Amino acid sequence: KTWWAYTIYALLILSIIIYYIYLQKRKQQLVEEQNRLLEIKVAERTRDLDQKNKDIQSLLSNMRQGLFTIEDGGIIHHEYSAFLESIFETQSIAGRDALNLLFEHANLSEDNVSQVEASVHSTIGEDEMNYELNAHLLIREYQIELNRRTKILSLDWNPILDGDDNVAKLMVSVRDVTELKALEIEA
Repeated sequence: KTWWAYTIYALLILSIIIYYIYLQKRKQQLVEEQNRLLEIKVAERTRDLDQKNKDIQSLLSNMRQGLFTIEDGGIIHHEYSAFLESIFETQSIAGRDALNLLFEHANLSEDNVSQVEASVHSTIGEDEMNYELNAHLLIREYQIELNRRTKILSLDWNPILDGDDNVAKLMVSVRDVTELKALEIEA
């Protein structure tokens, strides 16, 4: 046990400590690099998502038909096509009861509206089969009286499914076919 041995032991322990510190710094650098790459990827995906949202918003703003979704409870989702406001001559749409918007001024019997209401409420949140069984009760065309003018509206109903094939929402497409029907009568 000489001073040479103690010096070699000390150098060996010191080299192990230095090597351990080097490995920890290398791990930290790798983690920082991974975080940087992840931040870049998140920024790219966020940019892509923003662009897709702008594209969808542009579509909803410029299409010449009303399009909205009915959520659980029969409420209209806040995202809907701008033309819907023109069809129903109101800006009070988001968060409103969908069936009230559609049929408040309709020339339909209470029985017809009740059937649609029962169909919608028995469909959302349930298996797709419920939609298929009740789809025939959903009104496809009707007349509505707005500001002393009669409009003929055409409706298309489509289920939006979740991952379990349950109807999460109903998408409704509304078209004002008044002029088309007038042209059909003339022809």
